[in-house]
Amino acid sequence: MRAWPVLREIVGWLLLGGAVGLVFVLLAARVEHVGQAFGGAVGCNGCFDRSLVVHDMSYLSGVLLLLLLGFRLRYRSLALVLRLLALFGLLVYAVDIAVFREFFARLRFGDVMQFGADPALLKKHVENTGLAGKAVWLAAGSAGVLLLLMLSWPSLRGLGGRVGMALMALPVAGVVAGQVVFPGQYVHDWGLRNVLAENLNTGVARPYGEETVRAVLSAPAPALQCSPGRGERDDLIVLVLESWSPYQSALFGGLNDWTPELDAIARDNAWFSRMQASGFTTNEGLMALLAGKELVSPVKPFFHSGPFETAWGLERTLPRLLGARGYHASFLTTGNLAFTRKGEWARDVGFHYVEGHDHPAYDGLPRLHFEAAPDEALYRRVLAHLDELEEGPERQPYLVVIETVSSHHPHVHPHTGARDAESVFRYTDAQAAAFYRALQARGYFEHGSLLVVSDHRAMVPVGVAERQLLGRAVLSRIPAFWAGKGVTPGEVGLPFHQADLLDTLDRATADEFCGRHGVRDMLVPEQSQPRCLYHARGDTRDLVDVFCPDGEGTIRLRGDETGMESAEGLGQARSREVVDALNRYRILSDRHQDEWVRQAARAGE
Repeated sequence: MRAWPVLREIVGWLLLGGAVGLVFVLLAARVEHVGQAFGGAVGCNGCFDRSLVVHDMSYLSGVLLLLLLGFRLRYRSLALVLRLLALFGLLVYAVDIAVFREFFARLRFGDVMQFGADPALLKKHVENTGLAGKAVWLAAGSAGVLLLLMLSWPSLRGLGGRVGMALMALPVAGVVAGQVVFPGQYVHDWGLRNVLAENLNTGVARPYGEETVRAVLSAPAPALQCSPGRGERDDLIVLVLESWSPYQSALFGGLNDWTPELDAIARDNAWFSRMQASGFTTNEGLMALLAGKELVSPVKPFFHSGPFETAWGLERTLPRLLGARGYHASFLTTGNLAFTRKGEWARDVGFHYVEGHDHPAYDGLPRLHFEAAPDEALYRRVLAHLDELEEGPERQPYLVVIETVSSHHPHVHPHTGARDAESVFRYTDAQAAAFYRALQARGYFEHGSLLVVSDHRAMVPVGVAERQLLGRAVLSRIPAFWAGKGVTPGEVGLPFHQADLLDTLDRATADEFCGRHGVRDMLVPEQSQPRCLYHARGDTRDLVDVFCPDGEGTIRLRGDETGMESAEGLGQARSREVVDALNRYRILSDRHQDEWVRQAARAGE
């Protein structure tokens, strides 16, 4: 039994050494992934290594210090807390690396709160898409065993006295060095900052001062500009293609030819070469297209912000507007509508009929992202739904919104299982084109039109050629085309925003149209007035890109100090005007959300 204390000490040092080694392995992995993304983009491999290490030095040194203290202290309860904190810090660091590698974004605690609200659904998503194979589960199991050993092992006698103090001096020096050493500056610092600093960089959640809010609320609303409407009652299908991006299209970007059939259809119809997305997720795309939300950037810390923030309880939405003019509005997807309360929100904005993954038409079919059946099953179901809408002597004009899922990241082919973006988008292209031909065959375009538009740019790293091609718009530009009745074929070069769809259809179906931007009509672009378009970025949440007729820029959000960070073609007065409009929009949107929450609470009492 005398050998046990020695063996226990040896195993303890091995556990501690393994945890310390893991710190350096994770740092090396992050250096590699960030270096590939940014170094490859500027043709300078290794240029960002030092800066990243300096950024991460305080965070990782803090983790090491917690580990050493956790194995030094004899008080079991305090030692357990310190070890837990250290291991949690490593877990957060590792997940941040995985998020950056897969989505070209950082781990944000707000995203965890919103998208992690349904763990069971996320677990199915991970299993269905093959993100967690046997190797991953084996690694997770092994990590669990090591975690239990790390937490239960007795303190190390060898860390007492001068030896322990000398070892702990190293991470303490690392924490200090990380604060005093200048890491250098880079335009994409969001990728280099450590995960904690990136989450504490919360300018987007900084509230506006009372004086600013009071001035906005007391100011008169901008005057509406009115013009004759067209009073049409044509049918409309809006096909929201998941993650369709310019770099995948020869027509819209010229870098790859992965969607040749959609490109061919677009060339024969009205195609929008400068279409801007509202944000970087499907929810934001839907909020813009269906509720006219030009910008989704709530003034709230992450633990107060929920799904579809600022877009609940709206009076002027696409389904509600068309419904008041005699339309039947349907929303169909193969995704799980419980995820981020999408089904509940779709009904809140006024859809008469909402359908998701649990429709009987999908029984027995393979499932991938968010329990969704393949796209061709969705298109079959939509065609059957059109039969239901068009039968009977008192048929109404209809709006049918379709949200596809198969091309969602991670890109997994629904039939072969191959994880290959090109094959997935060729599949998406073929199925969407087949749906278009099916509409042609049934004579749909004699009484209706089809808008095909992406929800957001794919959440993958931006390539050098893509950035050179699109510049500041590389994160916001998306493909879109409109086909069918009332559409004039040809390229539409005037910049449009997803939120312009609401004004377009309002003017098309109204006798008189009044809008705060004047005419913004995607179907009659030559009569449309140019305006500034905003895009809430997903890489750095504090930044909003703006594209105006006279220039463009990037705005940094920070409450009353919100201002233009960089601009081209926008003078000081014009920049102030653009920023003021953004501040007004955010304050009013947030005020509406707060009032909706209060009303919902009173209704539930």
